[in-house]
Amino acid sequence: MSIVVVFAAAAVAIGCGDDSSDESAGDLTTSSLTKADYLQQANKACVGIKARMFKSLGPKQSEGESISAVVVPATEAQIDQIRALGAPQDDGEEIETLLTATQQDLDAATKQDLDTPVEFFEQFGDSDKLARKYGLDSCAFYL
Repeated sequence: MSIVVVFAAAAVAIGCGDDSSDESAGDLTTSSLTKADYLQQANKACVGIKARMFKSLGPKQSEGESISAVVVPATEAQIDQIRALGAPQDDGEEIETLLTATQQDLDAATKQDLDTPVEFFEQFGDSDKLARKYGLDSCAFYL
């Protein structure tokens, strides 16, 4: 009886079971979401993040302070939430490319001395094109 328990524990430890989720594409997992469900959840997350971000932008801060205190953290949260969803089956590479481009655009934008959030968002041309192409219109920054 104890041998069966040892084999069962070993099977669990090495990952026997359903292979349909948690497959890696880089450090992005594959989710069980359909593309339609993924788009709905990701776009909803981006709308929520942007609503909170725009609500937080106010006259109390200078434009430069708004970028560092509000816009950059909101952009990072958007990347994190999209990554946390995983990617629909067979779309991992495309989502990883989008997330990498968004991070690169964010890194480039934060290195510049930009005066307004609009100037900041204009730096996201590459990732915005990828987001719109995939159907993540609400996750694009510059409209």
